[in-house]
Amino acid sequence: MRPQDLSARIARQYGFALKDPNPSIRFLALEGLEQLPETPEARWVSSVLNDTDKYAKWKAIQACGTIRILSSLKELNKLLVSTDLLTRIHAALSIAAMHTSDQLPVLLRAAATENAPKVRQTIIRALGGFSKAPPWDFLFKSAQDADVGVRLEIAKVLGMLTPQDPANRVKANVIYIFLKNQEAQKVQKDLETLLTSDRQFERASGAWLAGSFSLDWSAPLLVRLLSDEEGLVAERSAWALGKLRSLTTFPTLQQAYKHANQWALGHIVKAISNLAGEAEAVEIMKIMTRENNTLLRSQFLDILTDMNYPPALEWAQKYYRDNDHRLRLSSYRCIGRLGGPTQAETLFQGLLDANPRVKTLCAEMMLECGDFRALKVLADLLTEQEKLQHLQNGQLVLEQRLRPQAGRVK
Repeated sequence: MRPQDLSARIARQYGFALKDPNPSIRFLALEGLEQLPETPEARWVSSVLNDTDKYAKWKAIQACGTIRILSSLKELNKLLVSTDLLTRIHAALSIAAMHTSDQLPVLLRAAATENAPKVRQTIIRALGGFSKAPPWDFLFKSAQDADVGVRLEIAKVLGMLTPQDPANRVKANVIYIFLKNQEAQKVQKDLETLLTSDRQFERASGAWLAGSFSLDWSAPLLVRLLSDEEGLVAERSAWALGKLRSLTTFPTLQQAYKHANQWALGHIVKAISNLAGEAEAVEIMKIMTRENNTLLRSQFLDILTDMNYPPALEWAQKYYRDNDHRLRLSSYRCIGRLGGPTQAETLFQGLLDANPRVKTLCAEMMLECGDFRALKVLADLLTEQEKLQHLQNGQLVLEQRLRPQAGRVK
C-alpha cells in the first residue's frame, strides 16, 4: 500500500473514532489527526470543541491550533471566556497559534479582563507569536501586573522581542559577526577561550558557535566538553559535534566512547546520533552488538531505527524479549518503524508485555501501521494523568511555535 493511501485510511479510521462513545478513544483520535493535518478528516476536530468530556474538549481546542483550523476561531473566541480555567488557557494558545493579526486585539482584551494569573501568563507568552507588530504599550503596562508570574513572563517576552542578547554575551556576539563574515581565523583564539572558560554560559555559547559554523578544528574541545559537569554545556556540545562534517569526528567519538565515564557516555551517544549517516551505520551496529549495557544498546538501536537502517530489524527481533524493558521498548519501536504492517502480529504480542510503556508503544506502532485493533487497548491504558501529560506536551509544542528568535547567540 502506498504511504499516501495508508495515511488516508488511517485518517478515515480516526474520523470515525471521533464519534466513539469512549472519551479516551476520542482523545486518541484527536491526537492521531493532529499528525495528519493535510487530510480532510483533520478538519473534523473542530466538531469536538464542545465535547462533554473535558480532556477530549481540551485536546480538540489544542488540535485546532496545531492544525491551524481558521474556521474554528469563532468558537475558540467563545471558549476564551469559558468559566473553566484550562479551557481558557488552551483557547488562548490555539488562537495565537493561528498567526492571524486580527486575533491580537481579542487576546489583549481577554488578558485585560482576565482574573486568573495563570491565564494572563499564558496570553503573555502567546504574544511572542506577534513579533512583527508587538503590542508594546500593552506589554509595558502589564509589566506592572500585581502577579509576579505575569511580570516574569513580560520580561521573557520583552527579552525575546528586543534585538539584544538576553545573557549579555557581548564577546560571543562579536565572534559571531567575524564568523558570519567568513573571518574565522581572526577569532579562533577567542573562541578557544570561550570553549575552555570557567563560566558555563560561555562554554555553551562557544559550543553553539562551533556547531553553527561547522568549525572542524573544535572537535577535540567539544569532545572534552561532553564530560562537562553542566548538562547544558554537554548537551550543546553533543549538538555541535553533530554539525561537524569532518571525516575524523566519528572516529574521535568512537575513541572517546571507549574511555568515557558514565556521565559522558549518554552525551557521546547523543553526539553520535546527531552526526550519524549511512556511512557510520555499520560501525554503530558493531558498537551496539558488543555493548553489554542494555540501556546503551537500546540507545544505539534507536539511532539505527531513526536512520531507517534495515539490518537493525534482525537485531530488534532478537532483543524484543530481553529482560530490560528499555531494550524491549527500542526493539518494538524498530520493529514497528522498519517492519511496518508486516510485523503487525509481533507488535500485537507486545500488547501483552508486563511493562505499560512497552504496551503503549506497541499500540501506537500498530496505529501508525493502520492496525486499529490497538485503539481500545491504548484507550484502556490512558489514565487521566497521562492525558494531562499529553496536553502539556502539546502546549509546549504550541508555545515553541510562538516563540520568536532571540539574540544571535543561543
